[in-house]
Amino acid sequence: MENIISTRAVLLDSGNQYSWINKIYNNEYVRRAHLDIIDAIDTKKLYMMHICVFPNINDTAPLYGFDIIAGTNKVTGAFLDYSPIGDVNHSLCNYFADLVKSTEWSKPRELPEWARNIFSKQMIAAGNINTDLELDVILDLSKQSLIHYLDNIKTHRPVISNVVYNFTTQQNYYCQQQKQNPHTPRVLKGLGFTEEMAHDFIHKELFPEI
Repeated sequence: MENIISTRAVLLDSGNQYSWINKIYNNEYVRRAHLDIIDAIDTKKLYMMHICVFPNINDTAPLYGFDIIAGTNKVTGAFLDYSPIGDVNHSLCNYFADLVKSTEWSKPRELPEWARNIFSKQMIAAGNINTDLELDVILDLSKQSLIHYLDNIKTHRPVISNVVYNFTTQQNYYCQQQKQNPHTPRVLKGLGFTEEMAHDFIHKELFPEI
């Protein structure tokens, strides 16, 4: 995943203040691409990877998001989406819907209200993935959808007109809803974060508002 992002964007911040991979990228078409990988399998029996890609605030494109959390024997949660911001019928949203329409999961997750407020109806939300087949499918979909997103966001620009798009409010709303997820601070605390550290990391690194 890191190679996919790094070949398509410029590194802004390598997150050297952290002992794990925490990098932020951007390019002409992507406002912020955040990659966060915490591998604490040996010490905490936990692995977490988070990728969130925001388009520019004047772009009708969706956000790309992928999260995976695993223990030593299974993936406890995997989440993948192109989350609509400006246009639910954007060509990237339509691509994602076609990409995942045939997938099925043995234990799909019921989404809470905060998640239903921001994620697409096509979002993949799977729990307790303990077979290689399911894991291969979700990883292949995450890579394929990330490559397509980064390679095609520049070709699907808003129609040139007198209208000036600004989706700052919508992008901030996405972050506000994400920060209502009770599982994120729980996972971070399980990795050894204090309550203050978890709060700061969520608000300043994972989902900072503009």
